Amino acid sequence: MEILTLNFFVLTLVGLWKPRGWSGIKAVLYHFYTAIVIFANISFLFSGIMDLEFVNVDIAAIIDNISLLLSLVTIRQKTACAIGNRKDIKEIIDTLGRSPFKPQDQEEENIVKRFDGFTGYILKYYPVLFTMAITWYSIGHIFLMDPPQVLPYRGWFPYSYNSTAIYWITAIYQLYAICSAASINLAFDPLLPCIICHMCAQVHILRYRFDLMIKKLEVIYGTHPKDVITSSERRMVGEWVDHHISVLKFA
Repeated sequence: MEILTLNFFVLTLVGLWKPRGWSGIKAVLYHFYTAIVIFANISFLFSGIMDLEFVNVDIAAIIDNISLLLSLVTIRQKTACAIGNRKDIKEIIDTLGRSPFKPQDQEEENIVKRFDGFTGYILKYYPVLFTMAITWYSIGHIFLMDPPQVLPYRGWFPYSYNSTAIYWITAIYQLYAICSAASINLAFDPLLPCIICHMCAQVHILRYRFDLMIKKLEVIYGTHPKDVITSSERRMVGEWVDHHISVLKFA
């Protein structure tokens, strides 16, 4: 049973997660796309830092600029986390698909589906709220545009953007950088809560298996000799304890 497929599909769209089956020219093109995303965000961050002024300060403008830059710093960290820890993230997801985490009967599959439904709510409502917020923020900056003098966002550039063509290229670059950064937030933020939901599912499966083990042992006590009961107890309890330890290590 595959889990978190929608999370990783969104991460793929924003350039942070190359699909496993991609190789050759597709992998090269995807890495190129990832490089564009990283360059756009980092260059926008440095452009904003270089534009900071602490003389004749406009309080509203500097608060807006600093808050945006702080957001871009966290996005840079999220990008580094997703790309740099790809192997570990894959191992987490693969672990949930292997024994003892893999569902063993219909009831356990129902437990996983129930918590998978919780991740569906996260992926349904968080993007709506986030998109409304970033749209409101972006529209406010778009209305401030005054070609060819005022860009949608403040920033320092090593060239003059007074000509119409260069102005619009720069403005489109800024808008793309903001949309890209917002998309990274949108894709990355739900990942940890969704993984935690599946970890909670494992705790419920652990409890279910304990109850099931007790019921099986109760049946064995009345129908089997003592040596069979003892070996069955050791085997069942040992498997349950191994699962418990695996859940703790996973957490």
